[in-house]
Amino acid sequence: MSSHYDVLILGAGMAGLSCARRLQDAGKKVLVLEKARGLGGRMACRRTEKGAWDHGAQYFTASDRDFAAQVAAWQQSGSVADWQGKIQAWDGQRFSTPSATQRWVGVPGMNAPLRALADGIEILFDVKIAGLEAIDGGWQVLAGEQSWQASQVVLSTPAEQVGPLLPAGHALATLAASCQMEPCWALLIHSARPIALPFDGLFINQGPLSWLARNSSKLGRGSEENWVAHASPEWSRQHLELTPDKACAMLSRAFGDLFHDMPVDGLPVFKLLQMSAHRWRFASGALPVADLPYALSNDGLALAGDWLAGGKVEGAYRSGSALAAALLA
Repeated sequence: MSSHYDVLILGAGMAGLSCARRLQDAGKKVLVLEKARGLGGRMACRRTEKGAWDHGAQYFTASDRDFAAQVAAWQQSGSVADWQGKIQAWDGQRFSTPSATQRWVGVPGMNAPLRALADGIEILFDVKIAGLEAIDGGWQVLAGEQSWQASQVVLSTPAEQVGPLLPAGHALATLAASCQMEPCWALLIHSARPIALPFDGLFINQGPLSWLARNSSKLGRGSEENWVAHASPEWSRQHLELTPDKACAMLSRAFGDLFHDMPVDGLPVFKLLQMSAHRWRFASGALPVADLPYALSNDGLALAGDWLAGGKVEGAYRSGSALAAALLA
């Protein structure tokens, strides 16, 4: 395997893979390095014998013309589908219906469109990057005893993970440091029987939880009664360093307490068989919208990510794709 590439991309989430796809399709030799064991970043999925959970990104929208065209192609290939679940909001006293919007999900999991983007691209997983070193004509990426060289390096990691990888005082590190990312604890629930609730997705505007979704209401997830709950940014910040077991216990109580004041026909009856918690330390956050959805230095280093393009999945795709166009130009 060669260690010399045109472009090295750090991160196999939506921004990194949309960038890699466009570059490779244009004839560039690309390598993607990912610290996790699989694709997706915050679009990753958790699977057990009890089914699957989209424990990060829950859905995405498509307002940008180019991204809408890509979503249409994914839909045609079966990688995404329109989420037909009933979505409501809860303010602690009453339900309301959010403004109508088309919500898309990957099939059979949120990472499905990333698998489509990654087809044929060289990707190495479980790579822990130690840093970057300038070399003649480009950069060297170091990971233990391994190293790779390229004239250009794209960092598509969360903003707060950029600084430690870049040379001290680099302008891109300063930019990344100006973006504060919010954490999120996610609770993954499996119930022995269906939980009778009048919604499949719920925005929650008070208390420790901010979102609740019946994962099995999304196409391709099977029939197991699996739910995902997201803690609010405030609760997640205050309890950032909990152990997963402790976070699971506290959020499970919040899940059970949520329904007491709801105008439903009796409290839902459920028996939770399996629960776990996952911490997203850098779940959300974005800089003010700028003219360009990426950052490019004249020394061959570049940044892509949702945080540079207003947040969300669509922003990540737009950032990576636009950066690729700039690198090709």
